[in-house]
Amino acid sequence: MPKHHVVSIDFDGCYCAEIPVALSGFLEKNENFIDFLIKNTIKDYDGVTIMVGSNRQSLGLDGLNGTMKRFGSCYKPLHLLSEHLEVNFDGLLLSDIYLGKAPGETIKTFFATLEQLGLQDKILNLNDFSLLSENEILKPFYALSSRLFGDHDKINILYAQMHKLASDHPDAEIVFDFVDDQYVILEDIQQFFELYPALIPNTITLRLFQYGKDVFQPMAADAVTEEGALAADYGITGTGEIDGEYQETVKAMGEIAGEMQGNPRYKSGFHMAQCITPERLAKHCRPESPKAEAASSAVHKVPCSEHGFFAPTTTPTPCPEPSAADSALAARTESSSPNGSGVH
Repeated sequence: MPKHHVVSIDFDGCYCAEIPVALSGFLEKNENFIDFLIKNTIKDYDGVTIMVGSNRQSLGLDGLNGTMKRFGSCYKPLHLLSEHLEVNFDGLLLSDIYLGKAPGETIKTFFATLEQLGLQDKILNLNDFSLLSENEILKPFYALSSRLFGDHDKINILYAQMHKLASDHPDAEIVFDFVDDQYVILEDIQQFFELYPALIPNTITLRLFQYGKDVFQPMAADAVTEEGALAADYGITGTGEIDGEYQETVKAMGEIAGEMQGNPRYKSGFHMAQCITPERLAKHCRPESPKAEAASSAVHKVPCSEHGFFAPTTTPTPCPEPSAADSALAARTESSSPNGSGVH
């Protein structure tokens, strides 16, 4: 079985912890991380793919954060990393899903426009982003509201990326690394997928790493051997089927989590990990699915080949009111809101 490695990388505070003077500076400021990727990915795998792990999942969010933090766009630096490593770059964004575009179409169109305007080698500033947002080709992309998928804990991003790559490489064994500087985000992801490994394709092992200006470590104390290598069994092994319609599932996640938007505790965004379950996702499957009625009493047991996790029932279950623990989690990560002080 071929082996594939995916590295989904956050940007603000992670791959970009300091402002470089040129795009090439991103490579210079991440030499240790890049050295790790070379030693632990390229030589051991048949294929390697870099993905955008930032919450900058639309051109609007990319421009907002790129202006606020003066880091520019995150897409070019991550693409440059893939070129430097001579590996694949997969530009799937949630905006592709919500706009009904082909995977990677948002970034592909963005890059083409940068070339036309002569901005392809520049760290973009406020004036550049303003110019791009008024471009007739890019206007539909900038018009997309981030409220459709604004999520603190990136569950929807990882779900889309894992199932997309598993669909692209159905016969491969995939190690999927997610890298972020925010421990609280990584902790939420770890707890969620440990609880629901059926939401990870059974061909994927998910590994989580914290990486920032002063830290680089896996999210488990026993993940590193005495020799300093990663333990072979590190990660969360998926038990689910590949979701060939992951786009619809991601939208269902937004619909389910969005029901909590009326609660003032969640006015600045929501945490999908608090209300997404395989059961609720199953109930958001298409009602015309032939297995819907038969599965209504066996949602935990009947596989759903059309949707990759469990067979659907018919009526969605509303998200519950948040518990005290949920409220504490929301308060704890308020500062990472896509509608507050920027996204990660």
